[in-house]
Amino acid sequence: ACNLSWYYGTGKPGSYQISFYDTAIHEIMHGLGFISLWDPNAQWYDNYNDIFSKHLGAGSSNSTGAWVNQHAELVGQAAVASNNVYWQGAKGKQFAKLLAGLPNKPQMYAPNPYQGGSSISHFDQAISYLTGEQEMMEPYASGSVLSHLSAAIFCDIGWGLKTDFDGDGINDCTDALPL
Repeated sequence: ACNLSWYYGTGKPGSYQISFYDTAIHEIMHGLGFISLWDPNAQWYDNYNDIFSKHLGAGSSNSTGAWVNQHAELVGQAAVASNNVYWQGAKGKQFAKLLAGLPNKPQMYAPNPYQGGSSISHFDQAISYLTGEQEMMEPYASGSVLSHLSAAIFCDIGWGLKTDFDGDGINDCTDALPL
């Protein structure tokens, strides 16, 4: 058995430690809208059409809001538990260039069977940056993390973050070439 403990510093956690800081930021990001209200049957909870899910689509689709535009019960049901859900928002797709070995759009976490509280509302665990770090919004703590892609998703869902990844003086949310 593994004895995990919280690491309360801001540096790199030791072996068998989970960063309390990173976990808190991760959960705050969910509270700010990094969450899908799709249920296991690819229906919105209480018929609430959330802004996050408007940017999701099946892997074969290239249009933003593919599920919303198609009333995608069939597409959604097939994708929700098949690891075939991708972020379709413009900024998320631009920042996907920072990722190692993945297509031009970020893959969402969609295991079979569906995992309530984790499925669709996180990036796939296979996501890593070219620099080796994992993405902050993966379903499980995984060591050193970055949140560049998460920040791009917040731009897609309407948050006006003050980030400038390439240092050109233009906010990434409005920059046509943020990298």
